[in-house]
Order: sequence, then structure tokens, then C-alpha cells
Amino acid sequence: MSDLNTFRPSMFRSRGILFMALLVPAGLQIADAGASVAALPPDRIALGVFLGQVYPSGNIYLKGFNDELGDLPSAVWPTKVIFRGLAKEEGAARFQFGSFRKVFGSADYLPGLEHMDNGHAPCGKDLAYMKNPKFNYLEPDFFNATSNYCDPNDGVALYAGGAKNNQSFQIVAFAPALAIQNIKVSDGSEGRPLAPGEADEITRKKKAGASALNDCTTVPAYLSDAVLLATLSIADTPNTLRLSSYDDPGCMGHLETIYVLDVLEDDHFQKRYELHQFRGGA
Repeated sequence: MSDLNTFRPSMFRSRGILFMALLVPAGLQIADAGASVAALPPDRIALGVFLGQVYPSGNIYLKGFNDELGDLPSAVWPTKVIFRGLAKEEGAARFQFGSFRKVFGSADYLPGLEHMDNGHAPCGKDLAYMKNPKFNYLEPDFFNATSNYCDPNDGVALYAGGAKNNQSFQIVAFAPALAIQNIKVSDGSEGRPLAPGEADEITRKKKAGASALNDCTTVPAYLSDAVLLATLSIADTPNTLRLSSYDDPGCMGHLETIYVLDVLEDDHFQKRYELHQFRGGA
């Protein structure tokens, strides 16, 4: 793993004001300005972590690990986020800032809408997608899907503010109240360690699905197949976060990528969260 950039809250100042306040309802606040992140329970930390993609247009599309974000109004999303890429290339490694625009709420195929892909059937519009030959990926698209699958994009928010260039890459983003100290991006060779009780959980799932295996067209994957993407720490706290993912075709080829967020305290596992990104049938 390579130790990359460090974000400090002082980087988020404008005219002497620190943007730490978030527009969220009282019952869903991630943190009050000046509150100690160390005091936050895992559920509130997870509410401020997002994954998604930044495109050459500067548009940023994000999904959260907390299921409550899926159907709630725009006020629950932070007005500002800090993000950086999950690729190691120089263009992805620096911190950038994004500003909330809207809850996306459309079934458009995002790589096509952003001129990265012209091989997908139109979604939500009659016109074919046009690919810009100058645009390129640093890694596969978070929103990539099979050519005939149109994701409803539930729980996706649009932010703006990414650097405008010819590159697109996956990103991890945070509410600014989570003062991320550093990010170490994995090279993809390290598996996610199982937390207490997870081996038994996997065994139960395999036994439950054993009777259907003869009818399966694909081999399901499990949490034990997850590969580490990155680790993150929160400044002045004992909290670290661990990001992993694995592709699961299920029993019948209904492929999804499952992203796993682990919240740790003093390197001890506290709680696991999952984000499921469906990619269509095989």
C-alpha cells in the first residue's frame, strides 16, 4: 500500500471560515462544528463516507454507505465534500472539493451521459450516447453496467467542482466534519481480513444456498472474496476506516459489486457497512 495525501481541516477554509457545518436534519447530523469526531458512533461516521466517480466535465456522482440516504431529500447530503481518487496516478492522488448540486434521480447511464461510453443502450432518453475519444479512464467506472441495463440511480447525488480534464476515476469522498488524516491506497493484492463472526456468517450463507447450486449458472462470491481498496484514518481520533470490494454474480449471473466499509477503533473492528452497486445480468 502507498501512503498518499493528507487532508487537514485547514485546507477547507474560505475567507477565514471553516466549512464544518452540514445541512442535515437534526436527527441525522453527522457532526456539529467543533464536535469531537472521536465521540461519534460508527453509524454517524458511515453517514459521512461516499463512493462514486468524477468525470472530465468536473461532475461528481456519489452514493453513500448509509441506506437512509437512498430516499431522503437533498438536505441530508453535505453541502461540501472532500474527495480523492482510488487510483494511484498523480491526477487521482490529490484532494479536491465538491459542492452539492442535487439528488440525481434519473435512470440515465452515467458513463454515457458523461461521454465516456457509446456502447450502451440509451437510458431515459432517445438519443444515443456520444463518446469523446479524448477522454480516458484511470480505472473502471464505478457506474459501469452491462449494455442493456439501466440503473435507476437511486441514492445518487450530483456534486460539482472536480478538475476539468480528460480523466475519469473512482473516488472516495467525505463530509468535511470527518477530518481525514491520510489515505493508503492498496495495490489490489491484499484481502480484507474477516471480522469476528464473519466466517460463521459465510458458512451459513453457503449452506443456505447449497441446495440451489445445481441450478446456478454462476458461482456466488462471499465476503471472504473481498479485496482491500484503501485504509483511512480520522485525525485526532482512534478511528480508522477500511474500504474493500468484491464482485458477486450471485447464482444466476446478476452481477453486483459490493463495497465494504469497516469502522475500527484502536484497530479493533466495530461495525461493517455495505454499498451494493448492481451492474446488470450476465
